[in-house]
Amino acid sequence: MVGKYVGKELILTNNINDRFVHITYLALYERQPVRLEFQFYKPKNDWIIYSFSFDTDFDSDVKTASRAQAAMGK
Repeated sequence: MVGKYVGKELILTNNINDRFVHITYLALYERQPVRLEFQFYKPKNDWIIYSFSFDTDFDSDVKTASRAQAAMGK
């Protein structure tokens, strides 16, 4: 549906503290990108996947972020 896999780009790594991290990737496909979001949690000594989601409907997020950067003169 989205075509062949082309590659990936790391978009954001947000460390909440030493025990929780949120990572966002952009998976690149021939026809469209897919946003992948991972949340990892470290309750004791080992990291576990706390949450995973993906979507292709993030164009409004990109527009909002672009407008915010433009407003700041970047």
